[in-house]
Amino acid sequence: MSNLLVSVRSFLATNHMLVDDEWLSGCVEYLSEDNNYNESEIKQLSKEQWLLNNLKDICPGSLPKDLKNIHKILLTGRFTLQINAAIDIGTPAYQQYLKLQKLYMTDGVQDVSGIEYRPMRNLSCDITPGCKVLIKGPIECRRGILLLTESNMELLGGEVQEMAISNSLSGLLSSKLGLTVM
Repeated sequence: MSNLLVSVRSFLATNHMLVDDEWLSGCVEYLSEDNNYNESEIKQLSKEQWLLNNLKDICPGSLPKDLKNIHKILLTGRFTLQINAAIDIGTPAYQQYLKLQKLYMTDGVQDVSGIEYRPMRNLSCDITPGCKVLIKGPIECRRGILLLTESNMELLGGEVQEMAISNSLSGLLSSKLGLTVM
């Protein structure tokens, strides 16, 4: 079992997906129980499960510490983050009831924001809260705000069910406007 854990951890790490030991052992143990999955299938299923879990529960964090207090830094490397919410900061809340452009994300430990620094075709209005993204350096970060471009962000997919309503665009805007969530 320990060889399988090392192998799955290594596979996830090559996909820039960090996990804590407890989650990994529980996931691999669950997938190994009463199933005839081979190692390759367990790796793929673990990746799928990772995409469906809240990074705040399973990830030790990947970003440099205390980004919000660093005036300016150029991040190099790759960091997988989870989108917690998205809002279009260029339009009044009432007009953007169905739009987005600012992302609120986490690496599981640290919350950061991302702003569409240049127009991005890969950023759509229907991002599901909990969706995972791969941030590819070099990327400029100012006081915890990542300056996003099409070339430095890749959508990986996934969702976190319990975030779907409270962090949906409708839920966030309704809250800001004092409206009832539909």
